[in-house]
Amino acid sequence: MGNTFNRTYSKRRSTFNFDLTKDFDMDAFKNVIELFSSNMPSKQHKFPYRIDILDWSDRELRKDILYGTMPNTFPGQKCIYNNQVLAPVLICFNSVVPAPDVSQMEIGMALMALTYLLQSNGFLTSFLQ
Repeated sequence: MGNTFNRTYSKRRSTFNFDLTKDFDMDAFKNVIELFSSNMPSKQHKFPYRIDILDWSDRELRKDILYGTMPNTFPGQKCIYNNQVLAPVLICFNSVVPAPDVSQMEIGMALMALTYLLQSNGFLTSFLQ
């Protein structure tokens, strides 16, 4: 697995521009998500996080998310919003336990596994906080 893993991750690049007029293969995406969710382990099988998958069916929500990404002012910054949130699909991991430090570690492991699955199935990925 080491060579496959390294090869897959070395090909990974962040995506900032999206052509929303092109079709997105939602069925292939759902297959990857199902494979991920049925194989991702969790300590004591508790899964201290929730995953929300957002497509473009709620345009107002996606617009609100875009406008909520305005960072602190940086000199010379050309774009004040993070246009990565304009992706065809956003996968949001949210802690569901009072002590988020427990869920942060599991979210990190889950993100790595999901990124590997998505990348190896031809999907481009980016990370946001």
